[in-house]
Amino acid sequence: MKLLLENWKKYITEEKEAIMFPARFLKSHMGEYRTEKRWRDFLKLGDEEKREWAKTVDLKNNPVEVTVFMDGVFGFGDGHHRVMAGKVLDVDIPIMITHNHIKNKAQPGTWEVWWKEVSKGNNPAQLNPEGYNLRSPEQVKELVEGL
Repeated sequence: MKLLLENWKKYITEEKEAIMFPARFLKSHMGEYRTEKRWRDFLKLGDEEKREWAKTVDLKNNPVEVTVFMDGVFGFGDGHHRVMAGKVLDVDIPIMITHNHIKNKAQPGTWEVWWKEVSKGNNPAQLNPEGYNLRSPEQVKELVEGL
C-alpha cells in the first residue's frame, strides 16, 4: 500500500505514455488566459518579449496532463506556462492523456478514427467546429469529409 501511495500517479497513468503534440491545439478548460491579469498582460507584450520568455520554460521534462473531451478538444487545467511557451514558439510539447472521454464513452473505434485525423496535424477545433459530441467512427468520418 505504501508503494502505491508513493507512486499513485504512475499507477493511474500506467498505460499512458507522453506523446508530442502541437501546443497550438491545446485548450485551457480553466479560463486563465482570459481571466487572470498576469496572462492578459502577457498577451499585450510584443512578439520578441514573448519569445524570450518562452525560451526560458522547460518544455521537455514534464508532460502536460490532458483530457480529451467528447467534442474532441484536448483540454488542460494545469501547465499554462508550458502550453503558452509552446504556443509562442509554435512547437510540439509532451502531453499525457489522463482522461479520454471519447475512448471511454463513444462507440468502439471512434477514438482511433479521431486520433488518426488529429495525428495528421489537423486541429481538433477545425475538424469539429460546431463542437458536436463524437459518438461514432462514422460521425467522425462525416465531419472530416465535410471539410
